[in-house]
Parts: sequence; structure tokens; C-alpha cells
Amino acid sequence: MIRVAFWLLLALFTFAMSVEAAVDEPLRVAVSKDSYPYQYENAKGEPAGYLIDLWRRLAEQSGHQLEFRLMSWPETLKALEAGEVDFHAGIAHSPERATRFVLSEPLVTVPLKMFIHRDLPPTSRLQDLSPYRIGVVAGSVHEETLAREMRDPALVRYDTRDELLKAALAGEIQVFSNMDGYLRSSEQQSHISRMFPAHRRLALGDLPVSAAVLPANRAMVDRLNDGLNDLDAGACEILSRRWLGQSDIHSPLKVGVVSNMPPLMHVGEGGKADGFVVDLWRAWSRQTGVPVQFVPAGLGQTGLTALRYGELDLFAGHVAKEVGKLGLEKAYELYRVPTVLIQRAGQQRDLLATPEAALGLYANAGYESWLSHRYQHSARFSSDRPNDLITMLKEHKVDGVIMPAPLVPPLNSDFVSEVLNGPSVSLNVLVATGDQALSERVKRGFAELPPEQVLSLSQYWNQSGNTSLVGATSRPLIADPRSWLVSHSAIPSWAWQGLKLESALAELGQKLGVPLRSGTEPLAGQDPVTLSMELKGAPGPLEPPAQPLIEVEYLLLSEEALSSPLALSELTMPLAMMRGTPGLNWVREHHPQMAVREVRDRAEALAALEAGFALLLPSAQWKQWALPHLPLYQVMPLDPPRVGIYLMLPTANADWQPALNQAMTLLDWHASQITSTGDNSLPGKVRLLAWLSSVIIFVLAAGFIVIYRSWRWEQLQRRQLESQQNRGDGFDPVTGLPGRSMLDDRLHQAVLVHSREHRQVALLMLDLDGFSDINRRMGWEVGDQVLSEVANRWRSSLRRSDTLARMKADQFVVILNQVKSNASARHVAEMLMMELDQPVEVMGRTISISASIGVALYPQHGSDPVSLLQAADLQRRLVKGQGGGGYKVA
Repeated sequence: MIRVAFWLLLALFTFAMSVEAAVDEPLRVAVSKDSYPYQYENAKGEPAGYLIDLWRRLAEQSGHQLEFRLMSWPETLKALEAGEVDFHAGIAHSPERATRFVLSEPLVTVPLKMFIHRDLPPTSRLQDLSPYRIGVVAGSVHEETLAREMRDPALVRYDTRDELLKAALAGEIQVFSNMDGYLRSSEQQSHISRMFPAHRRLALGDLPVSAAVLPANRAMVDRLNDGLNDLDAGACEILSRRWLGQSDIHSPLKVGVVSNMPPLMHVGEGGKADGFVVDLWRAWSRQTGVPVQFVPAGLGQTGLTALRYGELDLFAGHVAKEVGKLGLEKAYELYRVPTVLIQRAGQQRDLLATPEAALGLYANAGYESWLSHRYQHSARFSSDRPNDLITMLKEHKVDGVIMPAPLVPPLNSDFVSEVLNGPSVSLNVLVATGDQALSERVKRGFAELPPEQVLSLSQYWNQSGNTSLVGATSRPLIADPRSWLVSHSAIPSWAWQGLKLESALAELGQKLGVPLRSGTEPLAGQDPVTLSMELKGAPGPLEPPAQPLIEVEYLLLSEEALSSPLALSELTMPLAMMRGTPGLNWVREHHPQMAVREVRDRAEALAALEAGFALLLPSAQWKQWALPHLPLYQVMPLDPPRVGIYLMLPTANADWQPALNQAMTLLDWHASQITSTGDNSLPGKVRLLAWLSSVIIFVLAAGFIVIYRSWRWEQLQRRQLESQQNRGDGFDPVTGLPGRSMLDDRLHQAVLVHSREHRQVALLMLDLDGFSDINRRMGWEVGDQVLSEVANRWRSSLRRSDTLARMKADQFVVILNQVKSNASARHVAEMLMMELDQPVEVMGRTISISASIGVALYPQHGSDPVSLLQAADLQRRLVKGQGGGGYKVA
């Protein structure tokens, strides 16, 4: 009997140990190596992707351990059927798979597309693709779908997605089925996008992807579904933004655009967005296949706050230099715009070199740091509202205003503006901090835009309306990382030195995105692309189009008077030109009837002038000859030789010519050529200078007293403005309430004072319910007026010793000094809620609004400002979670 009991106990112990071991064993999950960004093998040889992170969150929630096993796609299905793994990380639904496996609730939805080569005829019907060989991954849902939807498709099967894509790029197949989205390799992505454009792809449908097990393990799927139901919805949204770039791949990206910045971007009648930047985004959408929705947004804090809190996905282009503290980051530098200095008409002076000058600066555009490193000014005032800066200039509170050129409002004749040689300002695409996948989508999409398309858009908007583009696209136009070595041995010295071509080459390298230098010998360790620079005539209509680095300017010189304007075909005197030059060849080709005398050097040219010839010469060459004492007439001909400085690409890189042409058109550099028209003889110049000198002396003498008195008055105005600025620093521009910086200071002081006096301070955190919907439905202008009205109502309900501040967006904070008990704080909270019982009237609209209020007291609920804010914010969130429209005390 004892033996029986012993063996029974031993058996029970062994069974218990086996059960415990089974419980402790990790779940084995099959993972595909190349289904980026859902499941794939990263550079470290580890599993990664959206589904992998989702599995890890589920494991943390349930306490299970996981063992991921990386395989090719066909191997994952075989391993699951053989029982070598417990789960498949994610497979798309299909009728055939539903009979073989038990599928969980959907983990994600994946769009499937047919990729069609750009050389094939456009089609919207699947059956039109029947004549072509169609590439698929073996065992994938693509294979099942095409076999079901098409009649006898000619399928070409590949073991992996990578093999499929390589075959497509090699031309083995012109049609293939694949997941729509970004590939892991940016180079491969770029090639696929060019050869199989997004707008040519045919949708197969959006298929749900689920975890899968064998029918015998159905109970495991039930437990997984329970875990999915318990998973925080916000977790899936975070993962989707991280890996897919969108919280919902079926909704368009909400792109914020500035309402009034033509011709870059503006919102017209009916809310339609338009402009160069808007069209760039439309081209980006067409290139990537990602739909976009344009939402009006301001350049101020309101627009940035909307992006930070998810009301926008992107900002199309913003001039802000520092955005990290706002919870944002720069995804892509889309455009660069010049800087403009605005002054009062008739009072222009070199303000940057005048230390006592007061300047108004557009805020957060980098001007403060630029000025502090180069100039010293006694007074600087910043604002992110261009009209406010112009008002300050009009009222003589500042001497000049510096702002980005596209933001300059319409100016009347009281003001003059000039483009500075100072810093250009970047127009950056902004995303919320952490949206790396979206940031990568933005970068790749713009990098893949064809240069000729960008150039075409630029030319269109330069010719549209009364406003021209200022600035340049800053996208690198050449992806090849090698440097360029430009030989200028064939360029005459008057052109190289007189036109300062080395400066032009430096800027050209920046536009192209490649290191570029002149010379003949490469630097040690470099294998550069070698180019030559040539002075030649413009290409003919049958030659490949090429844009010159600069078109050479020509002068027509003579000892006899020349009419102006004058065409070469109207010239009555004989013509002389330098021998063997491109200009001479151009004249003989386009004016074969004209007799031209060839001269070899300066001496022969001067002799021809004395003999009654007109001399046609590049203005830079004439400038180098330095003969100002000659009393010659000069005129620029209406039809000069079309001669320019060209860069000659190697034959192997001829496909770079469109990008090179675009970069040439975007150069801000200008050569120092002579521009002369009309009567430019030496006697005429002397008479003009004498007349101008007498006028200038008279104006200086007459205006000295006025300028001095004006200067004295402006000094008094400046001191008054500085005093007002110091008093106004830290206030919110929308509501006029203290902002975050002033709130922090007052709360710190309140805690310090009440700590010494052993008194209580109450802190109320207030949040307007549904305010984001007001902004989205009615616009930011209405939202700002609602905030202002609410602030005015609440301000009237508080004591003068209390503080009402706007913390951020639609959140406010109230500091109640010297409260006796919780009842006092409750009473104030109820009063503030009652102030919102009456709807707000804004722009003829009646808007009902409520608030969620959290209350905390010092020192009961927090011994310092941070803990006090956290305690009040927790109560506010609890009220918010219960539907809002109430208050709660900690």
C-alpha cells in the first residue's frame, strides 16, 4: 500500500512539473523576413515591424514569453502547418486560408496593389493585365486573389519579396502584385517609384491581417482575442504612426497650409488651397499614392499647437527655426526664401551698421542669433505677426523690419523694401516629435519627384498672376554622393575673373546637393565626376536643352552716337568683333548679310573704333580692358549673341542634365556685368553727375534739421516702446493673459510666499470641452475669438490678487491666493463653469461650450509647483474621461 501511494505521489509530482514547464515555455511565433514594415528582419538580424511591436505589447500585458522565428514567407506557412510554431505573426485573410487555419481578430489592414510598368498602357481593369506575366510571392495572398479574380493569369512565383522586386527592376516582369507602402531600401524604393508610378497602380483591396494557429489550438486564438480587446486603443495608434506614418492608412494626411502666403500657398474662395508649395504636395501625393487634405493653419502658435496635438499630421512648410521645445521636428527642408528689410520711404539708411537703430524682427526665424553674431543693436522687438511689425514701423517705434520675403504684406508708397544678403530662411515640413515613419515618407517622396516636374511647377508659378516666386527649392537634385571637379581651362580670364564664376559654382553645388570645386586635380582619396566648362553659343532647337550658368552680356560701342534701343539688324555702320569667339559665330549664323571685321586683340579693336567701326564685345571683357577715358557711346543691343557659360557633363551622366538645368534656374547669384543703356558717353556722364551732386547737396542741407529733430523724437519713442515691451513680455497674444513662462514664475512665487506664511494656495486646471472640433469645423480665427471671449468672462470672476493664465491650446490655469478651504476653491470652480452657461457669439455664430476643471491645493496635494500642476491635471483628466462639463477636487 505504501509503494502504491509512493508511486502515485511521484506521478502527480512529475505531471505537475510538466504542466509548469509547459506554462513557462515561450510561445513560438513565425515571422516573415521581408514583409516590411509589418514584419521583417532588421540590420541586427532581429525581428522588427508593426506586428512584432504589437505582439510584444500583448505579451507584456498577458505575462507570456515570446520566441520569434524568422523565415521566408513560404517557410512560415510550412512551419505553422507542421506544428513547429504555435502562431503565425500575421497573415492576410482569404477563403482558402480560413479552411486551413484559425484566424484571430484583425491586427492591421494592408492595402494590396497591382504595380504596372510606366511603359504599359493605362488601365483600371484587372482583366486588361491578362496578356502579361504577373509576379507574385509564392504562397502569398496575392497568388490566391489573382487566381480567383482573373481567368488563367500567367503568374511568375518568387520565394521572397526581395527576389520579386529585383526581377521587376531587371525587366523580367512588367506587372506584379505587392503590398502598397514604403520599402526598406530607399534606393530600391526610388527605382520602383519611377518605374512603377503610384498613380498607375491598380487596387486589389484592403485585406485584414490576423494571427493564425492550427484548428487544434483554437483556444489560443480565443485568449489572444481577449488580449486584443483589452489592449489600449491608443497603443495601436502609436504603433501605426511609428511604422506606417499614419494613425489610419485609409484617411488622407491632414496637411496644414498658410492661408495667405501667395504664391507659395494660400486658401482661396471655397477653402481651396493653391500655390507652388501646395502643388508640390499634390505632386508628392501622386508620386507616393498617399492622399492629402489641406487644412488652413496660421504660422503662429495656434497652427503649431494643432500639429502637436494631432489635429494636423503635417505642416506643409513653416519658417520656424526652433521647434523642438514645441514637441515638433523638421522632416524636410522644402524651400528657402530670402530675407527682406523694410524701411520708411525717404528715410533709408544702413540700419544693420547703425548700433542705435531699433529693429523689428519676425519671431523664431533665426534673425536674433544672426544679428547677435554680426551686429550690435540697442533695441530689437519680435513678433510672429507681420502686420504688427509694419504697424510698429509706421508709428516710428522701430526704424526697420526684417522678415522672410513671402510674409511681407502689401506695402503702400510709405515703405520701401530690399532683399538682404543676410540669411535665407528655410521653409520646413514639420511633423510631431516621434513620427519617424511619416518623416521618412516625406523625405523619400520629395526626393523621388522628377526634377523636370519641380522645374515645370516653378516656371508655372513664376508666370502666374502678379506675384513671382522668391527663393528656391532646397531638395538635393543629384543623389550620387560623389564630388564634382570642374575644369575651367577653356574659359578666358575675363570671364572667369570678371564674372566671378567660382562663386556661382559654389552656390550651384549647394543647389545640386553635391560637393563641387574647380580645378584639374582631384583631392587625395576622391574619385570625382569630371566636368568641363565652356564658353559657347546656346543650343539649337534640335539639340538637347541646356541651361547656362550665366548668359554673357554684350555691349555695342562706337565713337559715333548710337540710337537706343538698337538691334544689330538696324546697325548702319560696319561691325567689328573678336576673332574665333562664340559671339562671332552666332552673328555670322543669324546675320549672314552683315559684314564683320575680325580683330585679334585690344589694339586692333581700338583701331577699328577709330576707323568708324562699331565694336560688339562682352561687357565683362570691356570692363577688364579698363579704358574709361575713351569718350565712347555704349548701348546694349536688343538681339545680342546668345552666348553663355555651360557645364559639360560626361556622356555617362547625361541623364543628370534636367537636374543641372533646374539648379541653374534656381541660382540667386548674379554676375557683376555692366548694364548700360541710352546715352553713356563720357560728357553725358559728367553732366549727369554734376546735376545729381547739386541736388544731393541741397537735399542734405535742407533735411539736416528735420532728420535731427526726427532722431530726437524717435529716441523718446524707442524708450517708451522698450518700457511697453518689458511690461508685455510673457503674455499670450490671443487672450492677453499671462503665458506659460509668466505662469511658472507666479506659481513659484505663490508657493514660496504661502510656504513662509503657512497659508493655502488653490490651483485650478481648466480645459475647454470640444474645442478642437470648433477649430476644425469653423477655423482658427473663430477658435481664437472663442478663447478671447472665454478669457474675458473668467477674468471678471476672479479677484485682482488671483492669476488666470493660458497654459497651452485650450488649457488655462487659475492660481487662487490665500484660500481658507476646499470650499473656497469649489465655489470659484462653480463660478467659472457658470460663466459658460451662456453661449459664445462669434462672427454671427452661436457656440455652446463647457469646461473640465481639476482642483488641487497647496500643500495638501503638492509641495512644489510641478506636483501641484500634476495633481490638478489628473483631476481634470478624470472629469474629461467622464464626459466633461464639471470639476473635481483632489
